[in-house]
Amino acid sequence: MDNNITKWVLLLTKLDGINRRVKEPGWFNEDKREVYSIKDELLSYILKEQPGDLDIECSYVPYYMFSQRSKDKAGELMRRDPDRKPFEYYLGQIEPGENDVEVPEKATVEIVITCAGQEFSFHQPVSWFTSNGGDLSELNKKAWISADIFHHKFLEKSREEINNLKKELEIN
Repeated sequence: MDNNITKWVLLLTKLDGINRRVKEPGWFNEDKREVYSIKDELLSYILKEQPGDLDIECSYVPYYMFSQRSKDKAGELMRRDPDRKPFEYYLGQIEPGENDVEVPEKATVEIVITCAGQEFSFHQPVSWFTSNGGDLSELNKKAWISADIFHHKFLEKSREEINNLKKELEIN
């Protein structure tokens, strides 16, 4: 693997790790600000410079205030599920209805960066994206999925790669 590609993978892995961990309790506020500053700076560079070793895809992720009708649909799904997940999970399972209101200022832009077969995903506020020269009209709209479904899909994608690497390392 090219030395620059290796460095990009390491840098993005570190950024992904601190970006996930900063959401856990127990962080000093100044440390949180530093993590978000590092993230903003690096993602700004990537969007503006479009490094050739990276494949970058951005999507608009809307935020909705759900109507009572949609909340009722989600509640019905929740009542039928014996495993009872958080209510937000069920809201993520329904299509927004005609009475649901999109709140643009709470929407995000998902930035997916692929390097050497590794995929890294970051969410940034719309205002940050546009202030960095991004054009929302060029983005595909993406439906928000709940964390557990996201993690399940991530595991499905990773399972084959992990098994292949175990075979290559002769791990039974």
